[in-house]
Amino acid sequence: MIKRRKFAKRSKVKTGKFIKSNQKTVFLVFIFIIGLFSGAFSIKNADAQTLVKIKEISENYLLMKNTDSVMQNFISSAVTDLVFIGVSAVFGLCLAGAPLLWALPAVRGLGIGIILGYIYSTYSVDGLLYAIAAICIPASFSVCALIISCKESILTVKDIQLAFANQKEINTKQYYKLYILRNIILYIVMLFSAALGSVVVLLPNVSLPA
Repeated sequence: MIKRRKFAKRSKVKTGKFIKSNQKTVFLVFIFIIGLFSGAFSIKNADAQTLVKIKEISENYLLMKNTDSVMQNFISSAVTDLVFIGVSAVFGLCLAGAPLLWALPAVRGLGIGIILGYIYSTYSVDGLLYAIAAICIPASFSVCALIISCKESILTVKDIQLAFANQKEINTKQYYKLYILRNIILYIVMLFSAALGSVVVLLPNVSLPA
């Protein structure tokens, strides 16, 4: 019993230390989750006009995902991811870019949430396998990459602000070289996510009910 208490205490301490040392990442994940649930529940709480637009967007997205070729799906996802990581990278170099960087995961979550909410409202549990395999699993990689990119961009904004205030010295060439390289690596992760999402819809059991 004493050992269990000690283990529980250690676990709480480790969890507390992890959260404290990764506050920005945890907060960005929380913001993404808020966006995700907001999108998922938007169908339930939307007025008639908004509901029509949501259904139109969701139906067009699912139609393209299920009828386009693997390459077309891949390019579509890759371009979307490029826009998000591009915004993160650009605003990470702006003195006042932090507010948008904090909001970016919520925007991404909102889009994913709307699609998931539509699938559930239309197909109920019958669409669950498709939602997990075709949407959630591939998106988990691209969302993680985006959150890491946003966190690093927020830290970069802070470094630039300190450099402008002469409170920190930056080796400009090396600093920005690493910044670009980091975002390229994260975009490669997003490309993997896009490839996975494009291929998984070809699996025989991954399809929406007729």
